[in-house]
Amino acid sequence: MTPRAWLLFNAKIGSLTFGMSAITPMYEHVLVRERKALTAREFQEILTVCQVLPGPTLVSLAMYLGKRLFGPTTGVLGVLCLCCPGAVWALLFVRFVPLERPDVRAVFWGFAVASLILLLDMVVRLLPALGATHVVGEIAAPGRHARRVAIAIGVGIAVLLHASMMSVALAGATACLVAEFAL
Repeated sequence: MTPRAWLLFNAKIGSLTFGMSAITPMYEHVLVRERKALTAREFQEILTVCQVLPGPTLVSLAMYLGKRLFGPTTGVLGVLCLCCPGAVWALLFVRFVPLERPDVRAVFWGFAVASLILLLDMVVRLLPALGATHVVGEIAAPGRHARRVAIAIGVGIAVLLHASMMSVALAGATACLVAEFAL
C-alpha cells in the first residue's frame, strides 16, 4: 500500500460512512486480508491501543496506522481525508434530509441493522483473542478466560441498559485490570 492509496482509502471511508464502529472491519479487511500490511494480531493490538486512547477510536486508528505505515505527515493527512468528507455529509444531511418522514426513518433503521451485523461479524472474529495471552501461542488459564468473558458480557449488558459510557468505561477498565493482574 502506498501513501496515496492510504489517503484515498481514508477519503473513501470518510465519504461513504458516518463514523460508525462498523467501519473498523473495513480497515481490518483492507489492511490484513487484502493488502497484508499487518497481521491479524498486529491489527488487534493496534485497535486495542486506539480504543484506550481518548477521542474517537476511528480517528486514533487512522492516525496510528497512517503514522506507523507511512510517517506522521501521512497520518495527519489520513485523518483529514477520513473526517472532512463526513463533516460535509453531516452539514448537507442536517440541511436537506427530512428526518420527520417515516420512509426516511425506515432507511436509517436499515443502516443501523447493517452496522450491527458488521460489528457482530468483527466480534465473532475477535472472540479467539479472549483466550490468548501476551505470549504467542499460549492459551490463558480457564479462570482468566472465564473472567474475560464475564467482563465482556457485563459491559455489553451495561451498554444495552443505557448506562453512561463513562461509568461503563471506568467500571470495565477497572474490572479488566483487577481480573488480569490482581486475581
